[in-house]
Amino acid sequence: RQCPAAELDGLTATLAGEQQQPPQQGAAAGDGVQMSAAVGAAADALDSLVQLLEQYCHPSNTGAWSGDLAVFLRHGVHYFMKVLGRQYGRAGWPGEQVIVATAARRYVRAAVKLAARGQYSKRDSLVSASCKALCHLSYVWPGAVLPLVLGRFQSALATATAMHQLPTSISTLALCVRPLLLAGWHTKEESTQQLIAEAMMAVLPGIDANDEGKTAAVFQFYTAVLSSIPALHGAAEEEEAAPVYGSAEGGSAMDVLEFSTAGDAAGGNGNGNGNGSNGKGVPVYTLPLYLDDWVDQVMERLFTLLGNLDTGPSHRGMDQQAKPELLLQSTYLGKDTLYHSFFQHLLLRLPPRLADHVVGLLGQFATERALPTVALEASSMFRSASIARPAAAVE
Repeated sequence: RQCPAAELDGLTATLAGEQQQPPQQGAAAGDGVQMSAAVGAAADALDSLVQLLEQYCHPSNTGAWSGDLAVFLRHGVHYFMKVLGRQYGRAGWPGEQVIVATAARRYVRAAVKLAARGQYSKRDSLVSASCKALCHLSYVWPGAVLPLVLGRFQSALATATAMHQLPTSISTLALCVRPLLLAGWHTKEESTQQLIAEAMMAVLPGIDANDEGKTAAVFQFYTAVLSSIPALHGAAEEEEAAPVYGSAEGGSAMDVLEFSTAGDAAGGNGNGNGNGSNGKGVPVYTLPLYLDDWVDQVMERLFTLLGNLDTGPSHRGMDQQAKPELLLQSTYLGKDTLYHSFFQHLLLRLPPRLADHVVGLLGQFATERALPTVALEASSMFRSASIARPAAAVE
């Protein structure tokens, strides 16, 4: 359908109005998806709209409109994914407009521009909407999203002035772990496994009691990796690797949409992602990671973290001795992070040898140190150990 200038002005006014309610921004977001599916003036209007709104998503341009932009981006990507799901799930409505591959690409490019600007916004709602938008769109077009996510993560690690961006970069990468594995996206220099293994080692220093946001992001990333693979196998493991989700050749929704990803020029999402076969026709997935060293460093930093979070009985005051239930208050680890899920997945995904080793470290930690103010966090680890490795826990 054609979209005259008056309609574009009306859509812009709907987004910019300070008194508008979220449903109106959501309706405008749906119009944006329909504009991307159209041709001519309508598609050009979408590009003009994104060019206009892009400056308002910049971190230095935060204001009352940031919440409206978050609603617009969240509803737009949701509606886009919903239409694609009905279209390729063969559950479409009679006469429903079909989004062809070219139009879908155009919308992905437009939404990624807004999400890239809003990723480091000072408004949490816009940051959340941007990160989730990048996650959803990476299933559709990995080659347009994953290079941006990985590039910003590596830049935040390497640049001292960008360290404040590291928690958001890690969280975004965590959300994109599963589409990265499914697509098998890689660069010319590194395979998918190398990218993930290097990230797992690089974020270890982020487990820090003095930085809650970074610690939460690291646990989120580790949990995303561990929950996306059947088993964790390192480079030196002699045991047979377990199959990974997806095919050995990779694959994504882009294949269904008959897209050729922009990442093909840089390795793409085709062959060469490092997956092999176990001789039974089942693809295997092995990370180039020395699990023994990684596990020891994770546990060492985890025990140090719990020790730093523990304030000791003297900090609570003498009056609390009559109220022992107050000692069971959880720190931010138990409230705002995926700490509990991380440890459960870790013991279930590690090879039996290393899982027993972790249980042994936990037993040594339990008998040598008393940390009353992190009792809930410690008991969570012990409970996970008794469930995953009951024999080793009894010993």
